[in-house]
Amino acid sequence: MSDSPQNEIFREVVIKYSQPQEVAEFSRLSRTSLYPFEKALFEKYMGKGGLVLNMGCGAGREALVLAKAGYRYAQWISRDPCL
Repeated sequence: MSDSPQNEIFREVVIKYSQPQEVAEFSRLSRTSLYPFEKALFEKYMGKGGLVLNMGCGAGREALVLAKAGYRYAQWISRDPCL
């Protein structure tokens, strides 16, 4: 019996973000900035102090950076109960 596509995707994500280089990059970005495409989206579609609903927030990397930049959070939602 094969796993569901969701389980396969979850496993791939866990493997990717368990790699030392990914952990280091995640840690660096959580202290400094968003990924370039994230920053461009927020600058284009959100005004400073805008209200954010983060679906699938995971560990909250974006939340830390956005809060420092003056955005407000309405809600953080993650499917994973461990996060």
